[in-house]
Amino acid sequence: YEEGPVKINILNLTGEQVVTLQQAHHPCGHHQIIWQGQNGQGHWVPSGVYFAEFVTLGGTIRKKFVFLR
Repeated sequence: YEEGPVKINILNLTGEQVVTLQQAHHPCGHHQIIWQGQNGQGHWVPSGVYFAEFVTLGGTIRKKFVFLR
C-alpha cells in the first residue's frame, strides 16, 4: 500500500453516486469512516444494498453492503 489521495463514494444499486464521504490525502495504515446514511443533500436514504467505492491512484475497489435503518 502507498500513501496518496483517496476518494470514498457511496453508490446505490444502479451505480449512481449517493454521496462522497471523503476526498483527502491519506498515509498508509488502517482508517475508519462512518457513514450515517445520508445523501449529498443531507436526506436519509432508504434501507437497501449500496456500494462503498474507494478510488486511489492504484485503482478503484467497490465493496457491496446492506444499509438498514
